[in-house]
Amino acid sequence: MSDSPNGDEFLLQAVGRGDLAAFSRIVERHQPWAWRVAYRYTGNEEDAADIVQEAFLRLLDGSGHSQDTSTPRAMTTVTTMIGFLPLELNLEEGGDMLQPMAVAAIGGLGMEMLVALFLMPCLYVIAAKRF
Repeated sequence: MSDSPNGDEFLLQAVGRGDLAAFSRIVERHQPWAWRVAYRYTGNEEDAADIVQEAFLRLLDGSGHSQDTSTPRAMTTVTTMIGFLPLELNLEEGGDMLQPMAVAAIGGLGMEMLVALFLMPCLYVIAAKRF
């Protein structure tokens, strides 16, 4: 990519700043080949157009950068699990009554983290390769 005003990198930076004219130039430049690729995989003109439109809308919404939410999600889940540890270990008075809830919460949060951070990305990659 070049640093010239017509280069994709320059245009993507402009899109990140909210420049809709730059976004239009990117769409004009890349929509035909993106549609051909989508059509090759779907075999349907309308589906290909929908896929390309969604891709460009995501570019406009996210400035072309993926947002990694795994670290904040993992940190939140782990700190919540740590918060339940005193109840699970029955370290406080009256903990006998709340211990089963803490065990269930920690188990559920652990499974949620496993599914959200490992299983779903794997399924996404598999689906992306198939379609």
